[in-house]
Amino acid sequence: LSADKASVTGAWGHSTGTAKSYTTAVNGTDDDFLYQKQREIAGDYKFTVPNGSYIVTLKFAEFSVTTSAARLMTISFEGVLRETFSVYGLVGSYTALDKTYSVTVSDGVLNITFAKGSGAKSTPAVSAIEVKSAGPTPTPTPTNTPCLTCPTNTPTPTRTPTMTPTPTFTPLPYVQRVN
Repeated sequence: LSADKASVTGAWGHSTGTAKSYTTAVNGTDDDFLYQKQREIAGDYKFTVPNGSYIVTLKFAEFSVTTSAARLMTISFEGVLRETFSVYGLVGSYTALDKTYSVTVSDGVLNITFAKGSGAKSTPAVSAIEVKSAGPTPTPTPTNTPCLTCPTNTPTPTRTPTMTPTPTFTPLPYVQRVN
């Protein structure tokens, strides 16, 4: 788990916002501390990642608003609006809420944008973010390669296929956890 930080080209981080911290116990989790640290953000988180599919989990808890409309937020991935919701409206105060999304990245940067929903007075707040590679990791596949110079028992050269493994690039799974 990495501490929250400002965005840097070629790495990950947030574009703006204010760090907040609370001490109230959080229902629905054994890890209160994870949800008690938040970033109020009307802006982006950017993660430099290999192109591919990712599972993104956003973690939330509400500590300071008492109506659904007060902190209505929109969340977009790669410039596409995915959801509008209020943590308070879904689970109330002091309760953990995890939201998981599948995202495909084709430009080398995973963009997560938080914005105020229509009529919201409070800035969106997120407690933690987990980004991890989705799906199985590719493995090397053997290929048949003909052998023109292999010894044979016949007086004329004969093509004899032999198995020669051809290595396939296997990217390491990407995992980044931010609090």
